[in-house]
Amino acid sequence: MVTADKTTTKTTIVVVTEMVARRWLKPYAYEAVEVAIGKVPKTLGKWRSVVAHTHFLGTKATDHYVGDAHGWDLPPNLFFYGIWSNGETFRVNDVLIFNFTTGAHNVAEVTKEAYDACDASKPIRIYTSGPANVLINSVEDHYFICGIPSHCKLFQKFLVEVKTDPMN
Repeated sequence: MVTADKTTTKTTIVVVTEMVARRWLKPYAYEAVEVAIGKVPKTLGKWRSVVAHTHFLGTKATDHYVGDAHGWDLPPNLFFYGIWSNGETFRVNDVLIFNFTTGAHNVAEVTKEAYDACDASKPIRIYTSGPANVLINSVEDHYFICGIPSHCKLFQKFLVEVKTDPMN
């Protein structure tokens, strides 16, 4: 068995056409892919079904450096973190790395209502020491703001939309 940090193991039974199996499996560079294909007689042509038992030893989790080189700081414009997060694909087990100076900023994970109101008074979680590593552990939207007074209102906040499908 091959193991690596931040991987997930998933065993799936799939019934697909041979053409779909070849197109779907090839683009994804998994660390280990074992495929056993049982083919139906060739009389069914290119649409014959295959049964593929696929054992994926996961897709590697990704470290996302929030704000890239800018880090987690007051943004240069109101669209900064939205543009940054739209350029990323977030999945379960990915890690958000917030680079900030301890005491100058913090990271509060909050509800949508608190995000919209810039209210860090009742965070789901709060990280006060930088850099902060935040594990994405569920498939749902995650809302992050800086809880230092006025920072969120100056647009130091962003939404993480977690994807489940490797094709999206």
